[in-house]
Amino acid sequence: MQAADGQKGWDLCLSARPDLVVSDIMMEGMDGLQLCRKIKKDPRTSSIPVILLSAKAAASQQVEGLKHGANDYMTKPFNFEVLQARIMNLLSQVKQSKKDTPAKIEIQPKNTPIDSQQEQFLQAAKQAVEAAMDDSDFL
Repeated sequence: MQAADGQKGWDLCLSARPDLVVSDIMMEGMDGLQLCRKIKKDPRTSSIPVILLSAKAAASQQVEGLKHGANDYMTKPFNFEVLQARIMNLLSQVKQSKKDTPAKIEIQPKNTPIDSQQEQFLQAAKQAVEAAMDDSDFL
């Protein structure tokens, strides 16, 4: 999938839940840093790995991208084989992480038995309500 800008990328993340996002930092509207931060802060998308691409090669700019939650940061021009290897590594890590994470177990409490005193009270309340169904002043 491909998006022309950060907002469309965000919309795709919500609707398609991709396995990985590769984003340029320089985009119209929402830039790649904003998109990355949004992906990582939202519980629906926070597990999606993000690789940021940029012509900004200074170490401080790379650190900024990583501080926004990016899993990787590659400077342009980049070698496509290196990008491909990084993508494969991230996807492999996600797959392994899912394997290592135990399945969620839902615990359902059993119905608590009602003792005879509670049962008698409930029956009396039910009878009182049924007897007063037509009485609009019943409280």
